[in-house]
Amino acid sequence: MLAEDDTLIELTETPPRIVESAISPHRPSNPHPETTLLLGWNKRAPQIIELLDAFAFPGSVLRVACSELVDQRIATTTNLTIETKACDPTSRVDLEGLDPQSCQHAIVLSTDGLSAQESDARTLITLLHLRDLAASLEHPYSIVSEINDDTNRELAEVIRAAVFVDLFNPTGAEIYLKPAAGYLVPGLPANFATIAEAAARDGETALGYRIREQFYQPPAYGVVLNPPKDQMLTLTDRDLVLVLAER
Repeated sequence: MLAEDDTLIELTETPPRIVESAISPHRPSNPHPETTLLLGWNKRAPQIIELLDAFAFPGSVLRVACSELVDQRIATTTNLTIETKACDPTSRVDLEGLDPQSCQHAIVLSTDGLSAQESDARTLITLLHLRDLAASLEHPYSIVSEINDDTNRELAEVIRAAVFVDLFNPTGAEIYLKPAAGYLVPGLPANFATIAEAAARDGETALGYRIREQFYQPPAYGVVLNPPKDQMLTLTDRDLVLVLAER
């Protein structure tokens, strides 16, 4: 979803209902293997790898790089090929040796056994290196990181800035208005959660929609951003869905 801060996000007790019959059967899908870089290790790492394996396209690679041996703690995977390498995630030289230009995603884990401030300091150093490498290599990749102390998020403004760098970069993700018929069957009522689900199945993030009949009506000109997930609507083949996507 789109939010200025996580304090503005309201969670429901149960997930919204997905209207499966309303999802367009003509969704374009171009799945392909990807490479993810996992930097660092902690007690949550095995579960993270298990979840990544469940959603990864067969043949994808997970490159685990940390300062300790972890081979025996990685369960057998189905879709992921696991590579391990000794690395200090705070070292620029070590990070360059991981071939980051071949990766599409990076995950930075916090370090167990350190105070929250010490662990976050290491994470922030790693983030600075990763963002600088992405810029120097002209190879944008997504980054997910763990921050223990919420007050340190202001120090991680490089993350938020990188979102805008990616949006304004011609090779990164962009905001598109795409035909609604690619997400919902025209004329069938569904909630916005169904649109979000249809977009997510193609690696996109649905941010809202635009109604054709309201294109020339101020002040929003038919654009609705961040609608409630349970909001019911019926879109036609002339309406549009606003998505964050790479193509």
